[in-house]
Amino acid sequence: MMPDQRFPSSRPSGRLSMLLSEPEVDAETEALMQSDLMPRAPSPFTTHKGTTPIPTRQIICLLALSLAEPIHSTQIQPYLPQLIEEIGITGGDMSKVGYYSGLIDTTFFFTEAIFVLQWARISDQIGRRPVLLMGVTGLTISATCFGLSSTFQGLILSRALAGVLNANFAVLRGAMAEILNPSNFARTIAWLPIVWSAGATLGPLVGGSLSHPYERLPALFGDNKLWKRHPYLLPCLFSATVSASSFVLAFIFLKETLHARREPSIHDGYGEYQLIESRASSAVSNAPPMTSAPVINGPRPTLRSLITPPFLVILLNYSIFSLLEVSLNAVLPLYLAAPFEYGGLGFSPSLIGVCLAILGLLNGTIQVVYFADIHACWGSKKMLRAGMLAYAIIFALFPVISWMARDGSVGIGVWIILILQATMFPSAMMISSCITILLTSATSPSALGAANGLAQTTASFLRALGPAGVTSLLALSVDKNLAGGSFVFYFVSVIALLGFAAGGLIVEATPDGVRHD
Repeated sequence: MMPDQRFPSSRPSGRLSMLLSEPEVDAETEALMQSDLMPRAPSPFTTHKGTTPIPTRQIICLLALSLAEPIHSTQIQPYLPQLIEEIGITGGDMSKVGYYSGLIDTTFFFTEAIFVLQWARISDQIGRRPVLLMGVTGLTISATCFGLSSTFQGLILSRALAGVLNANFAVLRGAMAEILNPSNFARTIAWLPIVWSAGATLGPLVGGSLSHPYERLPALFGDNKLWKRHPYLLPCLFSATVSASSFVLAFIFLKETLHARREPSIHDGYGEYQLIESRASSAVSNAPPMTSAPVINGPRPTLRSLITPPFLVILLNYSIFSLLEVSLNAVLPLYLAAPFEYGGLGFSPSLIGVCLAILGLLNGTIQVVYFADIHACWGSKKMLRAGMLAYAIIFALFPVISWMARDGSVGIGVWIILILQATMFPSAMMISSCITILLTSATSPSALGAANGLAQTTASFLRALGPAGVTSLLALSVDKNLAGGSFVFYFVSVIALLGFAAGGLIVEATPDGVRHD
């Protein structure tokens, strides 16, 4: 576009000049911009058709850190019902297994809800790197203690420790937003749920195959009584090793992302940002990034300033998604493990592990191949609403499966419905990436940590209530034969439909800069 000839100078002034001109930089700033410490700013003359190169090493470190949590959480799922029964807390009453299993899940999310916002706000001050390293340290200790616990109180304390020290999911999203831009954000952020799916695939396989190694693998572990006293220590040590390995990788290679700050520039509808240099001389020096806390220019937004109508709508949808996700994670293993007379399918821990692993693999594969393209066509709002509908269908199919297996066998019809359920999972789990994109676009870049922490706090409280609530409702449905023992599934399906309606309230930006509801 030609400059306006009404002005004496052909060079625009002020903020517009900063965007349309080629700035002059000194040698230190140029060195910083070429390093992984500084996010790559899109050229003001390029469109979103061109993708900015991704800081691959930093993304790999962040993804490695994100892998530890799903393995830590899901490796206990295949054997948790059996573990609850073996420690004797139920007194031989199988109907109480779901209740105590839900309490263990609730403990982690309740403690996370209390501490995640504090860790996220701390990461806005001292940087993402130390908080992320603390998170995987907590997972390492927690997994080891869980495997060594032989009482219900020990299991509760072990899970509580992970919740107290680990705020990585909230902090990771802020870190990724700081090193990406609109041209590569959707395609790259999709790797977070993909890696989560990979961990959710590996975790159940590990938990199902490595539990009770003294009896199942006597050639390797039969000589050591430790594995007999602690039959679930081996899968927990595997989880702890993954967490420790991610700590080492991040400690060596991960650089602080908070050295560079992003502030909103002229908005193009997808949240394009202009990079603002911060501590450039320190970042290009030989001193490691952790020598002192990053200095961020300008006042910190208060929590009250984050509570805008668009943010609240996103928070509502994230809360519903979190409740649905944790309800499915709590119910599915119990449903697969429950005997036929309790409305379940009577699967063994190893078969449950295989089923959960297949779901994780399917989800991860579809997301890595299709998420970015679907998002480019549909946008976050439509994808989120489709995911809510998928959750409604998934839960509505559980009573159908129970009815088809009422004769005490798992026939071809049951497997067909299970496969149909499995095809719904990827659409449901894509909500996570959509929420991340929507949350980032609705938040001031200087408050990414606090915003993600606030969202994770709300979600964690619901996730704390979800497992105990849904598993208790499952036990009540079976005990009182409510809706044929399937009341809990109809109830959660209705919540999913409410999530579909809440998704319609989202205001989403479009490439022309106009926001549509």
